[in-house]
Amino acid sequence: MGARPATTERRRWRTIALLAAASLLSGALPGQTPPPAAEPKQGEAKQGEAKPGEGKPAEPKAGEGKPPPSEPKDPVREAAEILRKKLGLEPGPQGTPPAGPPPVPPAEALPTTAPPQDPENRPPPPQDPSDTAAKSLQKLTTPDAPPRVMAPPPSDAQRFAGSFALRYRARHGAGATDQDVVARLDADLGDEERDMWTAHVRTRAFWDADGRRTDDPFAGLDQSFGDEFDARLYAAHIDVHRSLGLALLRFGRQDLDETPTIVTFDGVRADSQRWGGSTQLWVSAYGGVPVHQFEASPHGDSVVGVAGGLVPWRGGRVRADAMNLRDEYLAVDREDTLLGARWWQSVGEVQLHGLHTWRDGSPRDLVVGANGPLPDALPGGPRFSVTWRELLSTQRQEVTEIDPFFDIGFDYAPYRQLETTLDVDATEHVSVGIGADVRWLRDGADERAFNREFEHYRAFASWDDLFVPGLSASVSGSLWDSSGEEFRTVTGDLTWRPDRDLRTVLGSAYDLFRYDLFEGRERLHVRSWYVRVQRRAGYALLDAAYEVERDDDDEFHLFRVGVTWTF
Repeated sequence: MGARPATTERRRWRTIALLAAASLLSGALPGQTPPPAAEPKQGEAKQGEAKPGEGKPAEPKAGEGKPPPSEPKDPVREAAEILRKKLGLEPGPQGTPPAGPPPVPPAEALPTTAPPQDPENRPPPPQDPSDTAAKSLQKLTTPDAPPRVMAPPPSDAQRFAGSFALRYRARHGAGATDQDVVARLDADLGDEERDMWTAHVRTRAFWDADGRRTDDPFAGLDQSFGDEFDARLYAAHIDVHRSLGLALLRFGRQDLDETPTIVTFDGVRADSQRWGGSTQLWVSAYGGVPVHQFEASPHGDSVVGVAGGLVPWRGGRVRADAMNLRDEYLAVDREDTLLGARWWQSVGEVQLHGLHTWRDGSPRDLVVGANGPLPDALPGGPRFSVTWRELLSTQRQEVTEIDPFFDIGFDYAPYRQLETTLDVDATEHVSVGIGADVRWLRDGADERAFNREFEHYRAFASWDDLFVPGLSASVSGSLWDSSGEEFRTVTGDLTWRPDRDLRTVLGSAYDLFRYDLFEGRERLHVRSWYVRVQRRAGYALLDAAYEVERDDDDEFHLFRVGVTWTF
């Protein structure tokens, strides 16, 4: 009889352990979870939950699906509650179960979310309930278990993207023929939003396939030094992002396009972080040697500058610049200091912008403009663009960045120019518009080649899905009035795109004045006819073009074929 109490006590604690294990498994075993229920009305308990004052929820039916995910429950508290009810203990200090082992540190707590599935999105294999109960009890009763350390997710490799283009070009005219091969590479390494550092390179190579001749009418900039082959490096820089208290630190050959004049240089640029909340402020500094691709030596050339920007209010942005440029060219040391003020402002969907520059303390030029939909736009969404330009002082021999064409055009006289366009979607497939470009010289006696007064008025229209899907057309009528001559022209093209990979264009264009970069002269009354074909094949874009140009003096034929790979 003396052994009976001990036996009864062992059975009671064995029952407690089994109940604790069952409580831990009750939320994980299939077929023992309540099915999803409709959202209860306000004041009613959800299906499977006890209403206030009730003991336990109704038993679920076997074989029904799992409920939607719910907030994770504390296993220790759940086990303690089951033990209290089974043993008939009263809540409160008199009936509180023993505290048991010390609490588990936060680092060892059970996960509160479901573990991730394997890469194939398959659910984990079923586990033996006894093994699951043993592991759960071991975690609850072992306070000094080592913390779980999550391995950091593997970092993605830096992105490498860009394009490589290869072109063959043949030209014939003025009794001569020229054949060239041109290659271009444009590549980026890294993502500036994710990576600490990124890199960029942009380069071009040229080969005169049939050699250079002394009477070649196509001898352009690529043959400036008499070479049949040359390569140009336009950009090559490394950027460091969000380091040393800077938003950007850039080393190498780079472009600046928001400065008072565009400049390419070899050097360094540093942009600060943006300070302030809604009113943001930043500063930038740069310095180096300007890049003049067709100059024999950069000796004596330099550029330094500082800039600052401000976001004074919503939709507004201003920028101020001060830059100094030196250019030693043909034994002449030229130096210019440029100051610039540039601003942008959004008014609804309309974008306003302006630029004013000063050269050596004197006003140089002024540009203001606006573009966007018309306020209270009519049906069809009319859009407009208007720009006013002024050259405020005569440009003479200055640094190359300010006046690259002085050796050809000499002084450039002050002028005013208005550029406007207005277009509207007349129907779902038809758009129409009008535009005008008008230039006035401050002194009409200053008119010369490359610096003329003119009036150019135009009207244009385009049709998408003309007669058949994929066929579109555009046409433009122009009226030119310049130097006492008046011309009326019609230009346009047809585009056939039967699918996303093929595009064919047939068209014609007219230019009253065209500057020929290959011959270094201004051509007049240029009418051109062209056909272009593009075909995409995977990551490659194949293209070919044939063009005929006629002007007052000659006729030129151009054939081009090439391929561009993107990666």
